[in-house]
Amino acid sequence: MHDLMLNLRWSWHTPTADLFASIDPAAWQASGGDPIAMLSVLPAARIAALAADEGFGARLAEAQRDLHQYLAEPRWYSTAGPPGVKGPAAVAYFSRVRHHRRAAAVLRRPGHPGR
Repeated sequence: MHDLMLNLRWSWHTPTADLFASIDPAAWQASGGDPIAMLSVLPAARIAALAADEGFGARLAEAQRDLHQYLAEPRWYSTAGPPGVKGPAAVAYFSRVRHHRRAAAVLRRPGHPGR
């Protein structure tokens, strides 16, 4: 689950966001839809229940498989530059303010690969 939390794809990938929301809808709402904040305050009993839940485990495994496949596939911007320019295109990331703040918080964490 760690890889799903730290990859910001969850912020636009509805199935992953829905997976996090299903863990504890009230906590998801209270965290502002932030999986790191939500999971950091999740009671140990709930974590144990999720670990024992085969249905949740299957959905989690599928979300992780999907993320890894997404990361392994070539993206259009990795090969297609602007007309007349060889090489990859420059890409800018735009997001809603709430996700931007979360992204900045994640990227400032010690040990984060983007740091």
